[in-house]
Amino acid sequence: MARARVLVIDDEPEVGAFLQQHLGDLGYDVESVLVAEDGLEKIRNDPPEVVLLDIRMPGMGGVETLLKIRELSPKTKVIMVTAVQEEELARQTLKLGATDYITKALHLNYLETSLLAALHSSEVE
Repeated sequence: MARARVLVIDDEPEVGAFLQQHLGDLGYDVESVLVAEDGLEKIRNDPPEVVLLDIRMPGMGGVETLLKIRELSPKTKVIMVTAVQEEELARQTLKLGATDYITKALHLNYLETSLLAALHSSEVE
């Protein structure tokens, strides 16, 4: 069975590197980019099953990026990841099509559960 592909879009290099290592150890094929536009280019060329998307980034922010991902690849699941816990922002991203909303410091067990749920929902559609 092919390994599920995950793209991390986060402007903090250490977050991307950590997620790439951790999720790679769990058997995912993970790529990480620092800029939303680079992530959109990857999605345009070869969409992953799941995107872990930071909300607060310089340049194009997570909400705008989420909308563009929905246009480019409607089947790609997007899990929002943020350092700021704002309930209204979480509700907004979920209404716009995000699969989940996770705050940093990441609870790794919850992240793994969220990834599995996103991948499972792809199989059911």
